[in-house]
Amino acid sequence: MKAKDVIKYMKEYHPEDELLVMWWDSDVLYNGDSEVTEDEWNGVIDTTDGHGLDSVNDEVYSILKEILFAIRRGGNG
Repeated sequence: MKAKDVIKYMKEYHPEDELLVMWWDSDVLYNGDSEVTEDEWNGVIDTTDGHGLDSVNDEVYSILKEILFAIRRGGNG
């Protein structure tokens, strides 16, 4: 997704809305020895576009649900 697309989606929210946002850029793959080139990162994006990342979403959802239930039980998450 391009940054301009993220900006477009963000316009749907009120500036004071609380959001949980996760995104990655090429820095996530920096290992201290070499930076990821723009061509390499574009290759990663092209390859993962449409790739099933549902397991990541499912894991985050499960964690959020666990925290919510703990808060409702009187804990702090």
